[in-house]
Amino acid sequence: MRLFWTLWILVTLLFCERVGSEKRITILTEEQNNQELVISKNSCRFAQLKCSYRTGCGSTLQSFIIECDGLIHNKTNVCSETCKNTLVGLTSTLEGQKLMTCNCDADSDCEVAKLKIEACRDSVTYATRNDTVVSCTEARWICLADAECGKALEYYHLFCRSMFRGKACSERCKNSLNILRRQEKAAKLSECQCEANEKIDDFLCTDIKENMNNLCIEDQILEETTIKTDLEIDISEIEENLEIENEIDVDSMPEKTSNSENLVFKSKSLLIFSVYGSLLISSVSRFF
Repeated sequence: MRLFWTLWILVTLLFCERVGSEKRITILTEEQNNQELVISKNSCRFAQLKCSYRTGCGSTLQSFIIECDGLIHNKTNVCSETCKNTLVGLTSTLEGQKLMTCNCDADSDCEVAKLKIEACRDSVTYATRNDTVVSCTEARWICLADAECGKALEYYHLFCRSMFRGKACSERCKNSLNILRRQEKAAKLSECQCEANEKIDDFLCTDIKENMNNLCIEDQILEETTIKTDLEIDISEIEENLEIENEIDVDSMPEKTSNSENLVFKSKSLLIFSVYGSLLISSVSRFF
């Protein structure tokens, strides 16, 4: 019997100890989570998560991790062209800019990566300035990093394949081109420069720009000029007609005046003739 009670007391004590330890672990975990949340507002981890939730920034971040793998893992000291292009697109967004100024929180890998990226700083800073002209590839990365501009660029490449081949610029292509030009992040695309043998979707960049100028832009300018000319002709004709209608016919005024005087004279003559006629009839009737 004593053995039974002894075992029961031991089991009870072990159960209480286990419950107490679980509570202590839960409290410590909550404190650590709260501390992490406070730190995470300025940490690179938080900036990375915030960027990954954005459609354009997230895809550009994934491309940056792939293209800059050798640089951020200390395998090379050279900032490659593809790595620079992804960084240009990434730093053109607010979330990407925070990745460049975030705190590593004593993470050695993060600190090494930020140090190695300094090799790209000058060229990336130059490309993201508003007053600079960049290559068309860099301009595309800036557009792709923005969700709305990236979607407009996607439709542009979808509906303008015939124009890329130099055949025709359809209405859908013109419409998608106009939508793309209205995007804020597409400003550099209109003035970008094609580099040697630069290709976009297996088409030479120079061919695309030449076909766009010949098939889309010149046709649009011609249509606008034709419409403007027709409007000017119609307006001039309307103005001439209004001037003709508003002119005063000076020569016709005397004719109108003489006609009215003749009518007055005829009415007076008829009145006198009727008076004399009535007097004549009355005198004759008296004679008989």
